[in-house]
Amino acid sequence: MILQKKKEKEDAGNDSDDTLATTARGRRKGEVEEPTFKPQINVRSKNIKRDEDVVDHLTVDAERRATRREKEIEKKANKDAQESRMNMVKPCSKDSKNIVYQAFEREYLEVLESFELDEESLVSEITAVEIMVKLGFISQSSEADLEHAGEIWRNLHPEENENAENENE
Repeated sequence: MILQKKKEKEDAGNDSDDTLATTARGRRKGEVEEPTFKPQINVRSKNIKRDEDVVDHLTVDAERRATRREKEIEKKANKDAQESRMNMVKPCSKDSKNIVYQAFEREYLEVLESFELDEESLVSEITAVEIMVKLGFISQSSEADLEHAGEIWRNLHPEENENAENENE
């Protein structure tokens, strides 16, 4: 008896499934059945007139959304890349700083020796630029780098620039 009631409940729940299955089978056999769903459209929506085809409107809208989504993804990627670069700077110990400083000082002194200069020598603008090239700070093939290096030297030695200008007059 309990099994019979259970079966009746299951059969009652499956009526809609059977109807769907029957409808699907009927469509496959070529039988045309009237649609049962009829959306209710309010009067205001019925009266809307579009200047463009609905398909065109939806296509343009989809393209606009896709473009916006791509820009948001690109913006997020740029933000993530910038945060990643910022996180790459790691504090270093005093010993590490000393090791880097000593390596740079050794390389700098070697370059000075190649120009037959010592630490007390006055360096011209041209020599300063050549030293920066040898140390790998700038590229000799880059006109902009060379100009910037000369500008840096002139800013660091304004008194020498005045002397040179006075000598030229």
